[in-house]
Amino acid sequence: MNSKKFDSWGKLREKGCLKWLLQSTLTAGFVYSVLNVALFYPSSDARSFNQFLSENALNYIFYTVGMFFAFWGLWLYTESKYQKESKRRTRT
Repeated sequence: MNSKKFDSWGKLREKGCLKWLLQSTLTAGFVYSVLNVALFYPSSDARSFNQFLSENALNYIFYTVGMFFAFWGLWLYTESKYQKESKRRTRT
């Protein structure tokens, strides 16, 4: 982990895991939903916008839940790298 990434992650982790997880997950879910509607609603057989949303609600929920766990894994992986780098820097 280079100095720029190390410093950036140090600032990010001060804000907290849960805040970062929720913010990242909700942002990804929102972007997915908007893109899904923009790309697939015009060509759908849905009679109304509400019908389209209700038909795709499970997709939005599963995607958002999946992204929560993906971002959690990313947090744990990056935190592990940060801890290793922190130990290495304190030894030298």
